[in-house]
Amino acid sequence: MKYDVLNRFTGRVKFTAEIDCHESAPRSLKLRLAVLWAIENETDLRDSDLSYSDLRGSDLSGSDLRGSNLSGSNLRGSRGISNKAIDGGIRSDGYRFLLVLSDGVRRVQAGCRNFPYTEGVEHWQETRTDTPLGDETFAILEHMKRIADLRGWDDK
Repeated sequence: MKYDVLNRFTGRVKFTAEIDCHESAPRSLKLRLAVLWAIENETDLRDSDLSYSDLRGSDLSGSDLRGSNLSGSNLRGSRGISNKAIDGGIRSDGYRFLLVLSDGVRRVQAGCRNFPYTEGVEHWQETRTDTPLGDETFAILEHMKRIADLRGWDDK
């Protein structure tokens, strides 16, 4: 079957994958197969909406996932992303936080947000200070920053 993967920002079709899957299969499985198809066919994955995909055990080495929405995705055992992303977990309102190193810049991805780390901190300080979600957000951000420091991620 043909399966469209959308651009996370425009909602337009980013690419159409040829996957061997039944129409009634879960979206997470269809996305997994589409990503594997894209890797095999050297298709650009940047800015793709891959949210809630099942990418367990996938070899994502060499894949350019900059700007892609991976929130809610199962990345357990995936190769090629573990050293490029730090999973901060899911905030109580359902947003998954990731810290990625992209071209030497630490970027926070949460829902539709994709900020350089310092801009993300400023954004959440302006919008979430002195709220329960703010307290949770700052704990997540501090955790991800600490792990990045331990991994030696230099930030431009």
